[in-house]
Amino acid sequence: MTTSRPSGPLLPVVHEPAVMRCGHYVAEEIPGHEALVLSHLVTDLNAIEIAAAVNAMPGRRNAERLTPNVVRRSLHSLQERLRASTREQMVDVACRAKILLPPRTEPARPLPKTPLAHFQLRAQGWTSQEIAGYFGVTPATVTTYLADIRHRAGTRGNPAAVFRLHGVPGALDGSPNCPICASKGAA
Repeated sequence: MTTSRPSGPLLPVVHEPAVMRCGHYVAEEIPGHEALVLSHLVTDLNAIEIAAAVNAMPGRRNAERLTPNVVRRSLHSLQERLRASTREQMVDVACRAKILLPPRTEPARPLPKTPLAHFQLRAQGWTSQEIAGYFGVTPATVTTYLADIRHRAGTRGNPAAVFRLHGVPGALDGSPNCPICASKGAA
């Protein structure tokens, strides 16, 4: 199944699941409504806004209406399929597996190294407490750094910032972030 952008507002392309560089499949087929939910999540919408946007799409007039709770359940289901611990990691894995295709872009200003390092760990599923402990800073400092990166990416939420940063060469490139390998202790 390949779901592409509907006519109207440009949404990220959602393709059928792919294979990570390590050889693991990251998901089975993604149902159409979940692909829509994922593509709207990375446009910086919350569950209420996603439900309204999907319900307002042309061609969905006769389809079952999505509620914010259905959107939340869909996101949770996607998170489990992609074996991600957070929504940020879910978007990161989806981008690395080419399920989501972020547009290439260049930041208006260079991304500062320290906040970007904190954000890279957030994209890998780390919590603010874990990041703070790793860098020896307070969770408030981590929150400030994450907010700086979100601001520079022009987003309100971390999942949308992860998606946009995947379009910036070198920002989130690093080694493949495969949750299957990570759960076995491999990088």
